[in-house]
Amino acid sequence: MFAKRNGLVRRNAAGIIGLAMAFALAGAAGPARALETFAAPAKYKQLIADGDTARTLTARLALVGPLEVSPLRQSLSTQPGEWTACIKVVSQGILPPKPKADPSETPRRTAATTLKHPLSVSQGPATTSYYAIFFRNGEIADSRRSVIIDHCEQLQYSPLPKASKPKDGD
Repeated sequence: MFAKRNGLVRRNAAGIIGLAMAFALAGAAGPARALETFAAPAKYKQLIADGDTARTLTARLALVGPLEVSPLRQSLSTQPGEWTACIKVVSQGILPPKPKADPSETPRRTAATTLKHPLSVSQGPATTSYYAIFFRNGEIADSRRSVIIDHCEQLQYSPLPKASKPKDGD
């Protein structure tokens, strides 16, 4: 019985040691980005200003002020991309979709067409929201509404520059 139990202990010990070695090797080979260094995008603010996220936010929200951007920082292992920046948006609701122009109708002047921003669909007090922008190989790779790991709420912001070129079809 002792020999049987001794063999079981040896197998369990070998299994535990093997498992510990596998975890150690996985940790050593862990996120490749910790071992590699990627160059930061030189003009990341302009890339954001010219990108789809800033263009969409400007077109769809009743902005209270200009879009603002945070400093660029290296992404965490759980974030997509190599570098991360955040956009701060202060808005007062969502703008209604622009009506499609019907060539048979003559445009009528209404209060909504004379305002710089027509009345919003969900007008209310100004709210602040944050969006994370991720860069890979010097280009925008992904964007999303900020989540806790992005730490966008804790950063300092400066105004985002104007878009440098109109996108095709604008």
